Amino acid sequence: MKKSLKIILTLVLVLASVFGLSKIRSAQADGATGKIQITSKTITPAKSPVDQYTDIKVDLTFNVPNGVKSGDQAVIALPQNLRFISDQEFDVMSPDGEVVAKAVINAASKSITLTYKDYVTKKSNISGSMSFAVRVEPATKSPSKVPITLNVDNNPVPVGEVDFVVNPGKLEKTLDKVSWGTETLADGSITRQYEVRVNAADAPLTEAVVTDQLQTEGMSYIEDSFEIPICKIKLDRKSHLC
Repeated sequence: MKKSLKIILTLVLVLASVFGLSKIRSAQADGATGKIQITSKTITPAKSPVDQYTDIKVDLTFNVPNGVKSGDQAVIALPQNLRFISDQEFDVMSPDGEVVAKAVINAASKSITLTYKDYVTKKSNISGSMSFAVRVEPATKSPSKVPITLNVDNNPVPVGEVDFVVNPGKLEKTLDKVSWGTETLADGSITRQYEVRVNAADAPLTEAVVTDQLQTEGMSYIEDSFEIPICKIKLDRKSHLC
């Protein structure tokens, strides 16, 4: 099986934001026609306070209003202080095994788009549920209370809030490497993302060169996946921005 590797080089001090896998659970009830109405919502952080590596599970139940055709869409968007880990696609299923909607997570736009299928023209009064995991962007003010407010078809839906304290990592290290997000693609290949954080210790560096050697057979770099953001974030020993 072909394996690929994504590398992200982060210069100076950029803290990685890693997000857990998202999943859409089966729709419940009889059918669907329309946009989406959130009927209940909860958040469950893996720990408190959260940091930029902590999964925050979001659970939603919803109704699909009657009167809409196949192809109609509902969009749920994250606020700027949250993020998904990667692009993903899911089927939202009915209890009888039919596809109610295709759910597409777009990490760049921070959105989930539900596109309803032919099932919605045959049934009515659908209810459903979905869950997904997000994490707080590392550039968020620390410490702070972070509101979890979703934008559902252009309507704000408050879900809750979490206490956030950024994890500065190992501040004494000049070079640090972390990885996350193993994903199997449609063609059977596997990708995994890596981040190399350079100079968290704020040491004087001149003409520094960073090298990385793959030691897994069959693994190669995805050349157009390299990103080199250049910025500087200073943190004190209590993880406060300064």
